[in-house]
Amino acid sequence: MKHKERGWAEPLKVEGMADDHTHILSIPSFAEQEGAQPLSAEEIWKKSREAGVEKVMEVACEEKYFEEAAEFAEENEGVFYALAIHPIEALAYGGREGYLRAFEKMKSVISAHPKKLAAIGESGMDFFHADLSSLPFQKQALLDHIALANDLDLPLQIHDHGAHREVFCALKEGGAKKVVFHSFSGGADFARAVCQEGWYLSFSGMVTFKNAKEVQEAFMAAPRDKILSETDAPSLTPSPYRGRVNAPWMLGWTLRFMGDLLHLPASEIAKITRENAQAAYEAWR
Repeated sequence: MKHKERGWAEPLKVEGMADDHTHILSIPSFAEQEGAQPLSAEEIWKKSREAGVEKVMEVACEEKYFEEAAEFAEENEGVFYALAIHPIEALAYGGREGYLRAFEKMKSVISAHPKKLAAIGESGMDFFHADLSSLPFQKQALLDHIALANDLDLPLQIHDHGAHREVFCALKEGGAKKVVFHSFSGGADFARAVCQEGWYLSFSGMVTFKNAKEVQEAFMAAPRDKILSETDAPSLTPSPYRGRVNAPWMLGWTLRFMGDLLHLPASEIAKITRENAQAAYEAWR
């Protein structure tokens, strides 16, 4: 599939899929920029259901989406939500005071909309888009989210971009209990270390990329009861549609690729990852 091709890609229907990390509310504006036919968040979810997606986690890690994500989950069957302040968003506040104001707003939204809240996330560290001088600030923000997740007895979804060691150490220091590494990007050794803690690995369309051999090895090394599936839409569209607009209905392509790695049908990987999501997120049960 050529990268210059734009617009929506075709779904691969697989019954019983669970997308544990997506950003449906961000898809319409992203799709418009990419020249795709306009679709509302509700239309995107409807099409995803038709493709076999049973449940999704709508992740809002920007302040502007906090309330909308909670309301979208409440209004749509099969949609749950997670809130956090993304590490790069945290840095954008320009200091601890602005970040803490947003953190308190997030807590107030959580308090007002408890029913469909399934996780805290995505929080973590990112040294691809920020340099190491931001380590103290990013670490403290992550520790804040760890404490909140522990207080609420919820899983914490982790964003880890170029920061495997730093994130892992912060999670241990903060006493993180329930953890999901979203769009896992590490290798097999790191995958084993994460799973030894009883934590989960969520794999996105990245696992299908030709240059993602390490991630593929990590997937094959992970215990089957610790793997989850996600789209991270509108980004990370799986092959053979890499470069196009992503949406939850594209999850089937990732599941088929994962199944090929394990010599299992996509339907079996859908079942495994759905049941693991139910184990990881109490709200989904």
